[in-house]
Amino acid sequence: MASTFADQSYSIEAYDTYRPRYPQQMYETIMKYHQGEKEVALDLGCGTGIVTTDLLRLGEFKKVIGIDPSEPMIDYAKESRKDLGLEFRVGRAEELDWAETASVDMLVAGTAAHWFSSDWWDGAARVLKPGGTIAVFVYGGMWPDPHHPKANELRDAMFSFEQQLGNWSPGNTVSHNMYDDLPLPSKPNEFTDLERIQWNRDGKGERLMMFDKLSIPTWRNRAYTFGVAHRWKIQNPMKFGTLEDPIERTVEKIKALTFINDELTEFVCGHSLSLILLRRHQTS
Repeated sequence: MASTFADQSYSIEAYDTYRPRYPQQMYETIMKYHQGEKEVALDLGCGTGIVTTDLLRLGEFKKVIGIDPSEPMIDYAKESRKDLGLEFRVGRAEELDWAETASVDMLVAGTAAHWFSSDWWDGAARVLKPGGTIAVFVYGGMWPDPHHPKANELRDAMFSFEQQLGNWSPGNTVSHNMYDDLPLPSKPNEFTDLERIQWNRDGKGERLMMFDKLSIPTWRNRAYTFGVAHRWKIQNPMKFGTLEDPIERTVEKIKALTFINDELTEFVCGHSLSLILLRRHQTS
């Protein structure tokens, strides 16, 4: 996936602008679970530093570090967040040799762990302090307000465009399945207290927990930040932006169902959210 984001034609600025932000309730759930110290938090696969920044703004940790294998992403994070006191470095989740043993209180990975090889857990176990927390989470789908009169039709339209784009990798499938089959630690003596929490699976529920109010152009721009959309665009340059483009066809369906024909009117769009929590054994 780092190769997609390292592609010179991929807009990292658009990624940082249009990717959704995680809800405060999720972070509160993570901190309620956490029983360890609050010295250092490490964000794996941090991209442009969206989650890294959220961790800092919690006001809980003295130091927050973000790492990502994409050098362009890290360069953008360093420049755009240079005044926040964050630390960013190029690196892979599977290669944490630079971090001292038992030096991190919390490890997080926001919509990134499906790109890690399964041995990343070994390094995580080494750097995490006894009693420290791992929080792995992923968002999925683009879902309408469940109370919208055309909710079912909108849900079908928003669900279908990713399928039509194709270009799915095994990681995309793991993400799409909301980490149901994300490989977990293989050594039972390293982690304990596994919890899985999900909100709005398949867009269901009385209230969307992770949502924004988006205009039609903003919805379109968010969809184009997806890796599968970028790969489709590269493979189909003559179809991009036309009605042969699955995203553009979906935009037309949304306009018809919401009766929105301007670029300013907003509608509610949300995401499913899945959270996996694990605690490092006090002794191993």
